Amino acid sequence: MSDIKRKTMASLSLAADIPPAHPRVVHFRHLARRLTEAGIACELLLDGDRFAGERSMAALQRGEVDGVWVNASHLEMLAAPLSVLHQPFGPGDAQWQVPGRAQALVEWVDGHTACAGLRTLAVMRGADQLFASARATLADLAQLQDQRVRVAGSGTYQALMRQLGAEPVVMPIPDIPRAFTEARLDQVFTSPGGWQTQLGDQARFATRVPGLMFITYFLVCRADGLAALPAPVRAGLEREARQAVTEAWGQMRDDDARALATAQEHGAEVRTIDDTGPWRERTHALREALKARHPQAHAQLEAIAHGGPAA
Repeated sequence: MSDIKRKTMASLSLAADIPPAHPRVVHFRHLARRLTEAGIACELLLDGDRFAGERSMAALQRGEVDGVWVNASHLEMLAAPLSVLHQPFGPGDAQWQVPGRAQALVEWVDGHTACAGLRTLAVMRGADQLFASARATLADLAQLQDQRVRVAGSGTYQALMRQLGAEPVVMPIPDIPRAFTEARLDQVFTSPGGWQTQLGDQARFATRVPGLMFITYFLVCRADGLAALPAPVRAGLEREARQAVTEAWGQMRDDDARALATAQEHGAEVRTIDDTGPWRERTHALREALKARHPQAHAQLEAIAHGGPAA
């Protein structure tokens, strides 16, 4: 690319709290390349400390970055109804991998964040969360009682762990290895990618409870900043984010399957809880509380997840 073209290109900075070695970064870099090829120079900022959770939202509001990829749990503080996104045993891969549904989810979330002056442009498949430990896998729910469990955010994350009888510890990604070394955590509730890139041999045991909590990340930009972009730039950003990330749901699901398989090949132990009945029973009250607190949002999310309109 010529120096003249570089100087005349529009530019954007997108930030995330995901470690550079995380499998999802491949998709972020792909988006950055696509944007640059479309005439929008994209700077990708990966800093788990500077952009950890709520810090990324603060950086966005201060105008330090143009957009952030943020765990949806941190959107609850902007729009409480979005807490239904992380309801236990809610919609997951079976629903969102169907073509068109993830984009419908983006548009629904955008309807909530727009009220707070933020626009939502894309969704990244987070993961069906797992428990990682240095000691052993969990044989059943009873073994989780009084365990100190790292979670990525407050709100629904904390409520879920308390419902399960555990002690939630809100902690950004970069702090996890040291906390494990200092024995300040018993479990880490995270994604397969987060498990392997942040803990590795420190926590060789993982327990999967399919459907317990399915997380997502969203690309969020300030509404005024987005509106100030030339129309072609704005349209290019929305198009490339949708095609490179939102529509890559199936690829990201496969990324996690490979991460789990690779971990096991290197000696890690992964247990999958096949009988989730006790976990569903224990979290039933939380599901019903979220539904009662946000009945419209709950109904809309269910409708979108199953291919209907968010009436």
